[in-house]
Formats: sequence, structure tokens, C-alpha cells
Amino acid sequence: MLLYVKRHIFGRDSVDAKNIPQIAGMLLKRYNNISIAQGLDQGKEGKPWLKITVKSFAHSKDIILEITGGRN
Repeated sequence: MLLYVKRHIFGRDSVDAKNIPQIAGMLLKRYNNISIAQGLDQGKEGKPWLKITVKSFAHSKDIILEITGGRN
């Protein structure tokens, strides 16, 4: 997955919209404790985001990526 994520010093890490199907397919086939959601930030810009949640016995961890490129 790291091949698809672009790291930014300022702001959020991002992923190109065209790579979302590959990321989702790879993660969902390999792991059964992963969920993926998409949405828009509230406010003027309404930037799209992708949230990957990794669930474990004791807690969950959210990874939120900004979506760049075309909107899905």
C-alpha cells in the first residue's frame, strides 16, 4: 500500500483516486479486520478522503488519506 500513498510534510498524506480500487482489493482480500470508507470533509472545499480502519481485539486504528485526482 505504501507505493500508492504520497507523503506530505504539511497536510495529510494522500492517495490518487484511480488507485483506490487496487488498494481496497489488496487490503480486503488479504485481511479480514480492515474496513474502508470514503467521504467529503465539511466546509467550503469539501476535500474527499479515504479512511482505512484496522480493527484489533482491544482497539481500532484509523488511517485517513486525502484523495487527489478525480473524485470517485
